[in-house]
Amino acid sequence: MEAFVLTLASLGMQAGLASSRPLLEAEEYYAAWKAVCGEPDELAGWRGKSEILYRAGDPAGAFAAARAGLAIDPVQIDLIYYAAGSAIWLEKGPEAVNYSERLLRTAVAMGDESTGERQAWVEAAQAFAERSKALEEHESKLSRTVSKLKAISLGWVALWLLVLGVLFGHGKSSRPVS
Repeated sequence: MEAFVLTLASLGMQAGLASSRPLLEAEEYYAAWKAVCGEPDELAGWRGKSEILYRAGDPAGAFAAARAGLAIDPVQIDLIYYAAGSAIWLEKGPEAVNYSERLLRTAVAMGDESTGERQAWVEAAQAFAERSKALEEHESKLSRTVSKLKAISLGWVALWLLVLGVLFGHGKSSRPVS
């Protein structure tokens, strides 16, 4: 539902992508890609590419395309949405939190003339913010667990070295008796 609402909300922002829209809705990703690559507006091309890659299941490609578009215009809300969603999908905690917060700030800053659209973006941003914070907490717990396991394994190695030293190092002299 969230993706459908945001797709409708972003239609107004993507007027230049009208030729690829029916292809994308029909999941004709290759044909949509060719149509977007022919787009003369570079920013519109990046928006189209990020959407196609995201919907086709390529979060890494969508993330790269969204970031390339955001380098041109850092407040394109649909590009921020695809960057946040892709970062969550790729489990990139800090980037997911960053883009989710950025999406929320951008959505809140939208003008009052598009209240319904703004509300859809705010809801999506809040959902992304919750998911990205949960992801970051999970990564933090995982990191602490890995650190504990490393310490335990180092302790076992040290214990084995001590035992081996006691067993094989005891009773042998470095000087032979003559």
